[in-house]
Amino acid sequence: MAKSKIIKELANSSIDTMTALKRLKILLLSLNKPELDNWVNCELNGYKNIDDVPEYRRFRGQVTANFIIGNAYKMMTYTNTPLPTTNLSDEIKDIIEDGVFNEGISAIKEMEGNELGKSIPPEIYGALTKGTNITSITSASAKISKTAPTEIIASVETKILEILCILEKEFGILDELDIECSDKSEQEINEVCQKILNVIYVDKSITIGNDNKITKSDLHTQ
Repeated sequence: MAKSKIIKELANSSIDTMTALKRLKILLLSLNKPELDNWVNCELNGYKNIDDVPEYRRFRGQVTANFIIGNAYKMMTYTNTPLPTTNLSDEIKDIIEDGVFNEGISAIKEMEGNELGKSIPPEIYGALTKGTNITSITSASAKISKTAPTEIIASVETKILEILCILEKEFGILDELDIECSDKSEQEINEVCQKILNVIYVDKSITIGNDNKITKSDLHTQ
């Protein structure tokens, strides 16, 4: 059973995600691994580079639109109606459906329970109406699940817990927010860091700043 106070507090929800991240940041500084410090900073302050946003902050949206079918003599207006995207190219689907949350964890917390989505640019409307009887689209957006912010927070907290358990196993009790690395070889420290990176990126061997691309999403509350 874990003995470190920080692990117990996070597991019991006695501290919030921001506090846990700040404490983890102090602990990870001892490992002198910029990738780890950068991840914590990005979770705290937001990801400035969209290409660096991890997969657990990416969600697919449901395309809905306000549109018109018919003409001046017989016109039907539809509001917030789902539109299929199966006939679109993968590139266009990625542009309109991918939602990337690059905000800091406190901003993610404030999004919980809100209607979320991103606007679809008018230049995409033609692709959405192709093969349909829609006369014109007046507005369109990709709605993101309300649960997305909660899922992100839960994912981050789980990763923090797993990282803390790794640190406790390797270095002992973490209550002083300090770990002693002098009795570990450079190889041993690197192995610990790799275990932590695997936790952060779900064993996909992704490192911060590589060539993995995620489309900018411009998410907004509705």
